Amino acid sequence: MELIDDENLKSLGEFIPKTLKKIHFNFESVINYEESLRCFLEGYKRNSGSLKSLILKYNDRDGWFSNINNKSLVYEQFGVQITTYDVY
Repeated sequence: MELIDDENLKSLGEFIPKTLKKIHFNFESVINYEESLRCFLEGYKRNSGSLKSLILKYNDRDGWFSNINNKSLVYEQFGVQITTYDVY
């Protein structure tokens, strides 16, 4: 799913179908990634879904993720493996 920016991610967590296991989001820009991801995951947790993998791709033209080695990061939160990629 393509989103204009990470702000659009905030309210989507509660609408993820409970049977969905994996989802990809592509962002054109990043505004407040940490807050957007937190809101998404809190909504997802309230929905009691079975999501196992969340892949976030973004264009890091402004250096928002410049502290990430190799422009890729994998971690887990709420039982969901989260992978981020810079596609710029």
